Amino acid sequence: MSQEGVELGVIPCTFVYVYGAALKDSSPSKSYLQCMPFTSPGKLSYVMTIFIPFLYLIPCWIVTVCYFLIGWTANGHLNIVKAGAIMNGDEHLLKSIMNQRIKLCIQLLIVFVIYNVNFMLSYITFILKFAIGYKRTPIVDSLVLIFIYFTIAINSIITITFQPEVNNEFLFLIVLYTRKFRSLIRNIYSR
Repeated sequence: MSQEGVELGVIPCTFVYVYGAALKDSSPSKSYLQCMPFTSPGKLSYVMTIFIPFLYLIPCWIVTVCYFLIGWTANGHLNIVKAGAIMNGDEHLLKSIMNQRIKLCIQLLIVFVIYNVNFMLSYITFILKFAIGYKRTPIVDSLVLIFIYFTIAINSIITITFQPEVNNEFLFLIVLYTRKFRSLIRNIYSR
């Protein structure tokens, strides 16, 4: 993504939260983990309560659609390779293609969970606030933030799993550090 695209994506979120603070219409959440904009009653708060969930929904859906299109393309390539393997009678390649399809399905399931299920709690509570005046409890508020920050933290790992050449290096590093960690644990307990 280009620098201009990132800036364009950040501008609406920044505007909403800074504008709420500039109007002095922000207050801490129940858990005091974040500051919620547009908490006082009024038309602007009403409109923003409708708008804020879309700040979460639209990027999540765009990312999910992009990853699913990557998966669709990869599946198309696997179908072409499978046709060649069937013509040549290569059982090993057919088994490898089946494993790749299973891995692709797992990756897409993880993408759906990470970018949709993790953010659902956040935007559903915003929608409930609009619909019935729901106020998040401290537990729900902290869970929302944990899910959001977990998604942000794991985003690069998800990206790596969709790039085969980088994925192999990543798996090598995992094996290497797992071995070093086990060696460290053995050394600690052998003393």
